[in-house]
Formats: sequence, structure tokens, C-alpha cells
Amino acid sequence: MSIMSVYQSNLFTVHDALYYLTRVTKHKLNKIFWLLEKILYRRCGYVHFISSYAKKMSLYKSSNNYIIVPNTSHFETFEIDNLYINDNLKKFNSDVIKVFTVRSIEERALINLIVAVAEKLKAKKIEFLIAGKGPLLDFYKIEIKNLGLENISLLGYVSDDDLIQYYKDCDLVLVPAAYGEGFGLPIIEGYLFDKPVISSNVCAIPDVIISDEFLFENTVESIISKLYFAKEQKKCQFRNYYEERFSNKVVISKMNDLYKNLL
Repeated sequence: MSIMSVYQSNLFTVHDALYYLTRVTKHKLNKIFWLLEKILYRRCGYVHFISSYAKKMSLYKSSNNYIIVPNTSHFETFEIDNLYINDNLKKFNSDVIKVFTVRSIEERALINLIVAVAEKLKAKKIEFLIAGKGPLLDFYKIEIKNLGLENISLLGYVSDDDLIQYYKDCDLVLVPAAYGEGFGLPIIEGYLFDKPVISSNVCAIPDVIISDEFLFENTVESIISKLYFAKEQKKCQFRNYYEERFSNKVVISKMNDLYKNLL
């Protein structure tokens, strides 16, 4: 729409750069997307990126007319302590380490790694619940069933109210990624609920995570190591980290200043 519009866009927001995504996924028409992205930036007066990584991976090379403002979470607007409790919700077992993941069930989300970790730890008291839908949902459900794993479940689509309940009930949040992670929203959602988060050492994630100590390499051994490390980090101020950097108040203030400057 921004390319075809008669009028120039005053402000354009970039989550993941178009050419970058088509290149890493080896899209056959990625050269065309390179041209489209170039044209798009020429037709924008100002560009908003959600992370330094998103800016770095874009074709926007100007040192002017852009700003980096992170995402925030709409869960702040919910009355978290007064939500309807869904009695049909699949619950975590009470006597295990409860690991929660919110991902689109696709190749870049590395659900295969979580399945491999669950298989490795099937004799341990640890459980993985994964919320999200996507093209590989049925594939991984069948794989989990064939492996006979009872410590991992794919939940499919989960409503906001139920997502909040899972965030509240879990012990930690796990966010694996291979590529195409311009920010990492489940990371800050975990912090909103004062939970430790471990995530892949890729893309924009190192810029969002509270400390490099919570980053893992995309191997089974590295994830397992960080799972046990994060479980013991009870003194970290995860909620404060969210409030100071990603809260509605902080992000709205920055965007409000941006809008005023563009008027």
C-alpha cells in the first residue's frame, strides 16, 4: 500500500526487513523484494524500526530520518488478577519445572529443538507447553506422539486470557529462534509476568534479553544448561526490566514525541 499510494508515507514501521526475510528463506523472487524495499524507503519520510537489528538488516542505510522504538505488550491493559479462569485449560503438572513457549509453529521457531530437549529430559521433572499455530503444527504433534513423549504438549491457538494464565503459572519462558526475529515479543511478555526467559543467541534477541547469561546456542545441551540456570535466578528484577524499557508508558511516550516532531 505504501508503494502504490499516490501520497508519500510520513512514517513507516519495520518489524523485519522484507529483503532480509526473503533472502534467508531463499525465496525465488528475493531480488524483486530487494527492489520493492528500496522503492518503499524512497517513498517514506521517516522510518520506525523496532530494534537495532531490524535497522541493520534493512536496506535503509540513511543515518537520518529514522528512530528505534521497541515493542510493548498489550497484556498490560488486561486486569490480570481478575481474569476469567478457563477450567478446560490444559494445566501444568504441579510438581515439575514448568516451561512455556509462545511461537508460530514453523521452521524458524525451532520446535524440533524443544522436542529434542523434552526427549532428553523425559525422565526428569520438567514439562514443556507450547502455544501457537502454524504450518508444522500437525507434523510436530505426530512426532511427539510417535516418540511417546508425555512431558511436552502443543496447544495450538491460545486466547489472550489463557496465554496470560500460562505466563502466570509457568516457571520460565523459552524462546528458540533460527532467523527472522526482529524483536522477540514473548521475551518481554515473560518479563511482564516477572519470569526468567532464555532464548537463542541470534537476531535482535541479544538486544532485548536482560543479560547474555540467558542466551543459548541452538543445541540441546546449551538449552538444557540454560534451563537449569534460569530456574535459579530468582533475584533478578525481570518485571522492573520490562517497566523501564518496554512498558506501555515508555513506548507510548517515545511514539508520542515522534508524532509531535513529524507534525
